[in-house]
Amino acid sequence: MKRFMGGEEEGAMDYRSFSVSLVCVVSLTLTESAWGQQYYGSLTGTITDSSGAVVPNAVVSVVDLNKGTVTKATSNEAGIYRVVNLTPDPYRIEVELTGFKKATLEPVNVEFNSASTVDIKLEVGSSAETVTVAGAAPALQLESGKSTATIDGSMVNKLPLDIGSRPDQRTAVYRLPNSSYGYFSKMIINGARTAQVRWDTDGIVNRGTTNNGMQEEHSLNYEAIQEWKYTLVNAGAESPAAAQVTLLSKSGSNDFHGAIYLDTHHSVFDAGSHSLPHGAKKPFVRNNYEGFTVAGPAFLPKLYDGRNRTFWTFTLELTQSPSRGDSFITTPSAAMRNGDFSQLLDSSGKLIPIKDPLNGQPFTGNVIPTNRLYPGAKPYLDKFYPLPNIQTSVFSNNAFVPSYTVSNTVNRRADIRIDQVINSKNSFFFRMNRFVNPHSNYALFYGTGKNISDFTFATYQGTDMHTIRPNLLNEFRFGTTSTFNTQRVGVTAQSVIDLLGVQGIPPILYANGITGIPSIGITGIAGVNQYSHLDNGPRTWDIYDNMTYIRRRHSVKFGFNARRDTFHNLSYDKPGNFSFTGALSGFGVADFMLGLPFNSTRPYPRAALGPTDIAGWYLGASAQDDFKVSSRLTVIVGLRWDTNFPAQETHGLYYSLDPVTGNLVVPSQDAINKVVPTFPTAVKFVTASQAGFPDRLRNADLSYFGPRVGIAWRPLGDKTVIRSAYGIYYVNCGLISIIGA
Repeated sequence: MKRFMGGEEEGAMDYRSFSVSLVCVVSLTLTESAWGQQYYGSLTGTITDSSGAVVPNAVVSVVDLNKGTVTKATSNEAGIYRVVNLTPDPYRIEVELTGFKKATLEPVNVEFNSASTVDIKLEVGSSAETVTVAGAAPALQLESGKSTATIDGSMVNKLPLDIGSRPDQRTAVYRLPNSSYGYFSKMIINGARTAQVRWDTDGIVNRGTTNNGMQEEHSLNYEAIQEWKYTLVNAGAESPAAAQVTLLSKSGSNDFHGAIYLDTHHSVFDAGSHSLPHGAKKPFVRNNYEGFTVAGPAFLPKLYDGRNRTFWTFTLELTQSPSRGDSFITTPSAAMRNGDFSQLLDSSGKLIPIKDPLNGQPFTGNVIPTNRLYPGAKPYLDKFYPLPNIQTSVFSNNAFVPSYTVSNTVNRRADIRIDQVINSKNSFFFRMNRFVNPHSNYALFYGTGKNISDFTFATYQGTDMHTIRPNLLNEFRFGTTSTFNTQRVGVTAQSVIDLLGVQGIPPILYANGITGIPSIGITGIAGVNQYSHLDNGPRTWDIYDNMTYIRRRHSVKFGFNARRDTFHNLSYDKPGNFSFTGALSGFGVADFMLGLPFNSTRPYPRAALGPTDIAGWYLGASAQDDFKVSSRLTVIVGLRWDTNFPAQETHGLYYSLDPVTGNLVVPSQDAINKVVPTFPTAVKFVTASQAGFPDRLRNADLSYFGPRVGIAWRPLGDKTVIRSAYGIYYVNCGLISIIGA
């Protein structure tokens, strides 16, 4: 027995646990929510002379070797320079000061969401002379208390793959050490719960609105990935989650470059299975993954030269994966479909008696009389179950039936990214991603025919970086992500209801072209596979703004995030649920032929009340100071605030529990009027005003403040760093789907 609603949006939950990682990394109350770390990387270090004395007022120029852009900074009175919000790329560092030789260091690789430390020593001499040092930023992260790992995007394609496949983004992510995963994109990193691991792409969260897994694992083509970063424990104040998986898309450069690929697999090269019956065809599989990536500067001869200013990247992937697989099933014989069970034997060859439920005695000859057979039983079996085609000594695996995945057209996945340098103080990039699985691709299940899932995933995002003053920078990000899915079954519910002759099913579950069949479970034979009849689509809108202020030894970052989650769902219950277990006659198929289910339920259709539409807001804010106490010691102090405001179902069909009275609380009298008549009267429904609840059944909790404290200390130079960090994080469960019936 179901009621019209089945849950409400949950608030933040406080979980406390301890973890130790490498060197004294401690975290309390691990979390997940939707707040992003900064997309850009940074450079910092101390400039000294040959005696080791700090050098103030040195001009530091950081040149992007791919794009040609230049960012400048000046060392302060402690000799410390900081260059923040750098696009992840290889760079050249140039340091100039009157009385010293010009120092040049390249290449220096800047990773996103990381501070690379590069100390530079100047030699006394003429500035016309140049001292060039070949090198790169240290492999260790020297300025943070968090533990991270970075993988170059090209490494993903070098991971072991299943034969003839390019696994989705989620699969590759799970190949990280110290992680594990399960259903619905769930992941655990260093013991952090799934809800405590955050996913994002270019700083925009890739998060399901009704769960904390990835909203869609196809969100970025492998060829479009520049880097993967894993924050394994103790992310800073800019993140609500202790652990993170962050992807960075590729941007163009001053050079044109591209790649073409084709991954293919055909079953003609596969060996056949030893379990195939004589004469059976070998399963057919063909997987094609083909595509290309091109990137470079915007260039129109005689019209526009975008080198050092405008860059683009375009990636397109086409996939087609038709297959035909055969499987063993157990299906009723022609005799059984007429009530004749005289050949039903157990493994020892003994007859299995079919009892008459009216008197408990076996039917004569183990045959059900014709006048006792349910009229709809044989037509149903003949429509959905093939006859046996394999000779077996017992009633088991007596048919070998085909199942198909038909791919008439290709899946399409496209990624487009455009980077623009407006001037020395302002730049932005825009990225679009779309993945389409058209309705001409479908699964063909025996019995239910063509099952379609028409799926579209799309992301649009933009990031603007503005230098207000040399020591004051602002980063603004906006993104929207949506997933829309339409599923249909190859059989209309009306035709199956008429075939069975079942009475009392609400027309909303089978009329007007609704697809699907009743859920009929018959013990001893195979079940009938099918999709659901549904239309759903989660969507998020995210706005971020981060401001960085640099003064003397301090780099202070302030951040704000507002996110709106929505979820639309219109799904139809199966038109009736019946189970035939054999409890009445001794054999499940015989119970079905008699039309006597062990139990049956008639859903009350939630769809009759319209679609489920849920929406809710999240807000987060943070502040963090990275204080460079000395060239070898950085202290991080920060604070984060998160809250999920109560979500709302547009039609008011959601509830909560009053723990004092035990009553179920709903927003209004209209919701009470829509409770199914068969719901137990012992359970009392009251409105929010009657219970003294707010309209949305809970108040927003504004008390979730999480401190972040960390140190990064290099007592022995750049080859050793001791990190320690502490943080409090909160789990925000987000929207919980309101399950109707």
